Amino acid sequence: MVDTHGKEVINFQISFTIWIVSSIILVFLLIGIPILIMLAILQLIFIIIGAIKADSGVLFHYPMTIRFIK
Repeated sequence: MVDTHGKEVINFQISFTIWIVSSIILVFLLIGIPILIMLAILQLIFIIIGAIKADSGVLFHYPMTIRFIK
């Protein structure tokens, strides 16, 4: 179970890194700033929800996650 949670979290972090880098590029077009703010808030919320679910033994599939590691 720990292995499954670990893979899910790694996929989430890799995906969010990609989303953040894409948003940083879009900052030059001025649409990246609100996207970066939204991503920061969503990342914090998803991490808290994932931690609560993991503590209760439930696997949480993070939204906006690209599955790199299966």
